[in-house]
Amino acid sequence: MDTVLIETFLSVVYNRNVTHAANQLYVSQSTVSSRLQQLEAEVGATLIERRKGFRNIELTPLGFAFVPIAQRYAHLDQEIKHFSTQEHRLDLTIACPDSLNVHLFRPLYEELIHSSPHVDLRIRTHQSPEIYNMINNLEADVGFVFHQSRYKNIIAEEVIQEKMVLLVSSKGDWPQGSIHPSQLDPSYELYLAWSDEIVRWHDYWWRSNVHPYAQVDTASMLVRFMGDSHCWTLCPVSVAMAYLDNPDILIRECAEKIPFRKSYMLTERRNLESEEIQLFRKYFFTYVASLDLKNF
Repeated sequence: MDTVLIETFLSVVYNRNVTHAANQLYVSQSTVSSRLQQLEAEVGATLIERRKGFRNIELTPLGFAFVPIAQRYAHLDQEIKHFSTQEHRLDLTIACPDSLNVHLFRPLYEELIHSSPHVDLRIRTHQSPEIYNMINNLEADVGFVFHQSRYKNIIAEEVIQEKMVLLVSSKGDWPQGSIHPSQLDPSYELYLAWSDEIVRWHDYWWRSNVHPYAQVDTASMLVRFMGDSHCWTLCPVSVAMAYLDNPDILIRECAEKIPFRKSYMLTERRNLESEEIQLFRKYFFTYVASLDLKNF
């Protein structure tokens, strides 16, 4: 379709008058009328009401419906014309659980933004099941989860292992050094299901029928309930480090080894070789290699 026809139609719509549209386009009124007839022939519908004695034009119902289509067409035409002169930009959407976004990946995001200003970074915070769906539906380019699920089109790579430690209230009477699970009252636990493997370990030491003090689904909520002197929780090293200087919280090792929290990187198979994902992977693996998350 000739974009001149679209331009003429929109000029008539905006001016509500053929004469004014002709003046704006520096053509005759007959040229405007001819172009409108050509456009209507191409779309196969009457767009303009032609009534004698009326200076202002009126759109038919199909004419009204065609306006947003014409606007999108004109916008796309402008993008195509300026495509070669535009800066090459990449859109990158990353979906992560709260604890990774807040406590572990902030330096990574800052480095990516600083070193690659042509990347438009979008950071989304979701739970693992939602992140799998986002990757599967191509709503995110890269995702991180703590649980493995089988999706035909998703590649899940184990990329991080983190040591788990204990956070306890500084108001409590806790032993120096490591704390044994038998010294922890499960009714005062602030519970978060970090992974299937950690849940199995947890249920081995504490009966699953004991109600915790509070059950949360984000790391940022864990310390909100640490007011009671008996309260405690399990958390990965990256989360614990955020509370090193918090006078209300003590960080302790567990006398019985807790399984590492494992993080998996998700990518959709068809997108793995895309420029934005390959760029992110370069920064990501360099960043992860600089971390020591298996010790405390």
